[in-house]
Amino acid sequence: MLIAIADCQIEDVAPDMTVEFRPLRPKGLQAFITADRKVAEFVFFDGEIYQTDKSTKIVSSMFGAAVRQYKGIDNKCLYENYDVVLEVGMIIQYRVYIPNVFHDLNVKNEQATLSFNTVISDYSTFDITELFDRLPFPSPGHFCKETVTKVVGKQVCAGDVIFEDNFDTFRTDLWQIEQYIPTDHPENPFVSYQSLTADPNVFVRNGSLHIVPKLQEDFLEINQSIETGSLDLGDGCTRRQCSKTAFGPDILPPIVSGQVTSLPFAFTYGIVTIRAKLPRGDWLYPEFLLEPLTKKYVGDKELASVLKIIEIITSIQFIRNSNACYESRDDLIRRIMRDEHWREEFHEYELRWTPDEIELIMDNDLYLRSTMRTLKQCLKDFGFVPSFNEYRQLSFSVAAGGTVEFPDSIVTDAGYVKPWRNTDAKASLKFWRNKDEWLPTWTAPSLEIDYVKVVAL
Repeated sequence: MLIAIADCQIEDVAPDMTVEFRPLRPKGLQAFITADRKVAEFVFFDGEIYQTDKSTKIVSSMFGAAVRQYKGIDNKCLYENYDVVLEVGMIIQYRVYIPNVFHDLNVKNEQATLSFNTVISDYSTFDITELFDRLPFPSPGHFCKETVTKVVGKQVCAGDVIFEDNFDTFRTDLWQIEQYIPTDHPENPFVSYQSLTADPNVFVRNGSLHIVPKLQEDFLEINQSIETGSLDLGDGCTRRQCSKTAFGPDILPPIVSGQVTSLPFAFTYGIVTIRAKLPRGDWLYPEFLLEPLTKKYVGDKELASVLKIIEIITSIQFIRNSNACYESRDDLIRRIMRDEHWREEFHEYELRWTPDEIELIMDNDLYLRSTMRTLKQCLKDFGFVPSFNEYRQLSFSVAAGGTVEFPDSIVTDAGYVKPWRNTDAKASLKFWRNKDEWLPTWTAPSLEIDYVKVVAL
């Protein structure tokens, strides 16, 4: 992964941070970084290992988050890398910094680039004169059971809570509010994702995260319209598509919604639990996703590599019409979809992601299971075999419409037939011009998340 770093304003001063290294035998490195608790809950470590001096060939490069979650060591963040092989006489050139605004995680030619603002400090060096045994984790005397779960920048033990947020406040050290137009999203939702300030659409209230979809026309300039105007997200844009101009039937996204992504947290395998109240309104649907860290959407088939923590309407994308690809409790799914009071209350949704299978659970009832072997074989029929063992981030949002999620034959509770066809080039336009039917049903369009927790297997 390439890291693009931009200096902050000249008046910003890099906070004082000290690093204590423990080069490990037979391999590995632990770096304990002391930083003021008021400054950050995590910092980034960036280092290069040289054989003897900086004029020789680089042996290895390192980058990752050092998170303040190491029990028993006060006021320190821990960076861990257990893949590097170190020897006495080697030199580590390093720097540590605290990110401010994350701009983008772009992928080009399979190379990921993460960009953010920060105060850049000078490089420092550390001479390896001794190798050490690995410090017990998470504290002396604690038994650490091995786990297949991996977390970027740290070691974890089986049963550890590796990520948790109860949304007492909105924590900018855990979440990035996305701003982009998802034109390359395979579901083609009729939305743009923004962080509104005058009338916030992503906020914390009464211990819950709220994500609220709104009409884009309410935020356009007076002389602009959905069908003829332009939308430019400017410097706040966080992904590829940052602007759009309406042209013919290709109108601006009719809905402005919100999306949050767990940055810098990313993991492989675990149990994700979310307690949430789903949005109510025609053509609205929540997205609780595990998105690959270094690959977003690069084509129609890439959606298959995104793990969905909840999928009530269509189960798993691309294989929803093949029961041979998964086991499902169709009776439970039908009951949920037909119960008009289901979305009026909070429910607990769970994804169990292991190397062998995935399971989707709602309120302790298993409703879908598929083995990785079966899932890959089914997806192979579509000419695409995704990887399900890579680091992934949490992503929560509310989407509307789109050209995949809702079958053309669907009819709303009020008896309205879906006003667009998924293959229609005018799909978004027909959705928008039908707003007199669907907008009155948006009685509670907000997605409310009470808590999220991720536990290592």
